[in-house]
Amino acid sequence: MRRPYRLGLPLLVVALLGLLAACGGGGDTEAPAVTGLETNFDVTPRENVTMLDEDTVEDRIVSADPAAGEYRFESGTDLGDATVGQPIVIPGKGFGIVREVVEDGDQVVLRVDEATLGDVIQDGTAEWQYDVSWSDFDVTYEELAALPGVTSVEIVRGTDTGGFQDIAYQTPTPRKITIKFTRSNWEFVLEIEPKDGKLNYKITGSLRAANQTVASVSGVGWVSGFSYSSLLEYSDGTPSSMTTEINGIQGEMEIKWAAFRTPNVAISQIVRVNVPLAMPIPIPGPFGIPFVLQLKMAGRIVPELTADQSSSGGSWKVTYSSDQGFNVEESAGSATGSLKSENIDTSGETVTAGYGPAGFGVGLEFPRFELGVAGLQPFAFITVDMYSTSLWTPGTTLTSDIPPCQYGYTKLSAVAGYQLQILGWGGLTDQYTLWEKQLNKYLDGKECTLTGD
Repeated sequence: MRRPYRLGLPLLVVALLGLLAACGGGGDTEAPAVTGLETNFDVTPRENVTMLDEDTVEDRIVSADPAAGEYRFESGTDLGDATVGQPIVIPGKGFGIVREVVEDGDQVVLRVDEATLGDVIQDGTAEWQYDVSWSDFDVTYEELAALPGVTSVEIVRGTDTGGFQDIAYQTPTPRKITIKFTRSNWEFVLEIEPKDGKLNYKITGSLRAANQTVASVSGVGWVSGFSYSSLLEYSDGTPSSMTTEINGIQGEMEIKWAAFRTPNVAISQIVRVNVPLAMPIPIPGPFGIPFVLQLKMAGRIVPELTADQSSSGGSWKVTYSSDQGFNVEESAGSATGSLKSENIDTSGETVTAGYGPAGFGVGLEFPRFELGVAGLQPFAFITVDMYSTSLWTPGTTLTSDIPPCQYGYTKLSAVAGYQLQILGWGGLTDQYTLWEKQLNKYLDGKECTLTGD
């Protein structure tokens, strides 16, 4: 494997504090050139926690289903002092509160109920620093099953292996992947390929009616490597602080669309899309509890083409560099990071028209990072979102008190949110806009409003 993986190497505290200070404010953070992981887990477990032997788990586990809380082992496996009602850690697989240990044919079945990290960790600090460079990162993909409304999923893997090996099957793993799926009568195609130090992507969507394509959208661009850092502190079984940041992101995104209303087909349904594909990045946690940082994509289409002869076409492009994250102290959170640089503008003709008010908007979240314990629902996300639109109103043609208005804008923003029950923070939930930038465009540069005010 080409990835330089360094597990369990102590971090220099001074360097980490300097990094965290830089992430929250001044100074530029560059995308990393080399992939590397450093962790430092200076934590003590609670006295009643059962820690299964890592080698035993690796050699004898048959299946693991963290969402269902079920772990199956070969018959005769020693599960140590696993006691009903006590916390247990299954290194590399998960953790929970023991519900039962039973024999099922030739297997030993461990069933657990939901636990928090506060049930496992008494005191201490867990630190992660993960630099990801697409040039030397082992790329894997994971299909997300049963997303609401997503159907007809088809995955096509490329043939360019780039020398990477699939760990499970020891066969070449293609770095390029194509996924096709449908959502609300829209047909989508997503292509992802790490190349030349960037993660390149292209997503297209088309809507057909009456045997013709009446709307099409696309999002094309790339994102650089990034630095993930996190600091988690516990005192007497209770979390006291958490900092999570994604820094050094550089990217480019271009959104285009074209749509028209036919005599028999109006286009007004809002479509929200969660792409049924993720790029999981495993992150080892304290006591072998497996964390994962998943890279995902989501989008939305917001049309209003109901007026007679209405149509819309648009093309917007952004480039940017940014840092983003959040910090929680006790039970209060705050945003960190900033938009370091940006360039937003139209990249082609962007016009909407019709015999009544009309508009079209397209939003794309990428990269969207979701952090969680492997196999369970994520407890935090950080996303970069681009939303572009073109709007039109003909004004009042009889009284002329409201003039026509041709208007469009693109908003680039970063958003973070969390629900920290699994960390032991009870019902602590929040969401922040970390930074945002919006550019407005008017026909002939003359400012107007859709209401005439």
